[in-house]
Amino acid sequence: MSALLHQLHEDLCNDLERIAARFKSRPKITLIIRSPELPDGDVLLSDDDLALAIKTILKMQEKVQPGHERHFPAEGTPI
Repeated sequence: MSALLHQLHEDLCNDLERIAARFKSRPKITLIIRSPELPDGDVLLSDDDLALAIKTILKMQEKVQPGHERHFPAEGTPI
């Protein structure tokens, strides 16, 4: 893992800890970052059972109507 990717993992872990702290009961968090243009650029961080996380993604996918996905603006410099 490159130093840049290692730093990204560390930063993301810290961000996920801040998110988890906002809940009364600690949630399970799974973060997937897909980087199709970078062969080793994908990131998967989770404190959950991945099979359960995938099951939740599939369940949520069924509820999302096309065109109603939640998006956020890209910021910063691409990695």
